[in-house]
Amino acid sequence: MPKRSTYYTAVALTAAAVLFFTIGKAYVGLPGVWDTISHEVRHLRLIPFGSFIYYRVWWGPWLNLIGNIVLFLPVGYLARLRLGKIWKATLFSMVASLSIEVAQYALAAGYSDIDDLLINTAGGALGATLAHMPSFTRTVFPDGDEPDARFTLANERTFLAWTRTALAFLAGGIALGAFDVTGITPETQTFAAATVIVIGMAIAAGAAIRWVRVERALRHGRPLPAPAIAPLLGVGILVASIVVLVGLLS
Repeated sequence: MPKRSTYYTAVALTAAAVLFFTIGKAYVGLPGVWDTISHEVRHLRLIPFGSFIYYRVWWGPWLNLIGNIVLFLPVGYLARLRLGKIWKATLFSMVASLSIEVAQYALAAGYSDIDDLLINTAGGALGATLAHMPSFTRTVFPDGDEPDARFTLANERTFLAWTRTALAFLAGGIALGAFDVTGITPETQTFAAATVIVIGMAIAAGAAIRWVRVERALRHGRPLPAPAIAPLLGVGILVASIVVLVGLLS
């Protein structure tokens, strides 16, 4: 259990973030991301995972899924530290999510969705499980010697550089799928967008795996592994470029 002041500061920040990204959308807009008018509604959605059936853009349900899980991860984590049991923290996350959905319906401040309740509860359960795990370092690196801090920090900077590359591919794929490109058929555009997004996902996963492999090599004094995601990045860019070029010339 962290210090009381640290814990309650984390609770306050988490509560503020959860309220801002749920009820707050009806009162505070973010230009280019969402506007308040579209969230000033009173609408009840009771079909489980209906957002994956009825959607405006294909990536919308997946963004909602990942966003809700990430949003409630700290809720379950902090609740687990306070309540002591995973099931109690999960129940707390469910009650908190249900309260938000009820408040949204009562205040006409967004969509009251069964999907949000299910996904938020799952995010809270995941956060509670992570809080129950032993130290991350002992779990991932159970043996070996502590490396020089400079090398560890350099490894982290490399990981962040690959992560930025993955985010750039994700943003590019979303933009490619969201906006019409003259001279390219919709099928080709969709395939190219999906290819770019998949490459971004592969780079993100590869960056995490490489960070662990490099850290283990440093702890055991072994040669550093080759960056396998580098050729993947080059081949992926080549494939996406060829698809777009063929679409433009056809």
